[in-house]
Amino acid sequence: MMSDEAFVELLDKTYSGIVSDYMDRMQSASIAALYYRRSEVDNNYGKWEETDFKKWAETMYRAWLAGGKEALADAIEKYEQENENE
Repeated sequence: MMSDEAFVELLDKTYSGIVSDYMDRMQSASIAALYYRRSEVDNNYGKWEETDFKKWAETMYRAWLAGGKEALADAIEKYEQENENE
């Protein structure tokens, strides 16, 4: 029979595997959706101009790739503070 510690370790490994697979799939789906949407916009409206929204979206996406939820929350907070100062 499996000990409690071994069972908990098995659950942790299984959970980590599921979460890792889910995050990989979400990242792939997000990148594909962003690429598709940008291609669609480029085809319909020409190349994007440098706009505040584009810069903001790029900052949010890079923050998400770099550090996940915490970095994204920091980037959003910084953006909101910059808008309050203007």
